Amino acid sequence: MGELTSDPFNFVQAERVEVVVIAVNSVGESESSTVGSGAVIYGNPTKPENLKVSQVIVGKPFELAWQSPESDGGSPILDYSVFYAKDDDTQVLIQDGVKDFKYEASVS
Repeated sequence: MGELTSDPFNFVQAERVEVVVIAVNSVGESESSTVGSGAVIYGNPTKPENLKVSQVIVGKPFELAWQSPESDGGSPILDYSVFYAKDDDTQVLIQDGVKDFKYEASVS
């Protein structure tokens, strides 16, 4: 069975598409296959929106709040990962598996 391993078609996330296949050999082309019924293309979600950070004071809790992404990529958001960026642009994980749109953390 033939398989596409990349997405050269640039489908929009969660877009409904119909696909047909034609076999080709040195003599010619076959008739097209029956239409693949309503494939849905899944992709990564877009970024969370409107991130707000309360004042950060070393050793004190601060609060992050955000809105869900504009698109979930066709599959529900399971959770969020919260990172901070160091001076050298390295991202350091603070917490994985955050379920809410608000998160409290502290910096030591």
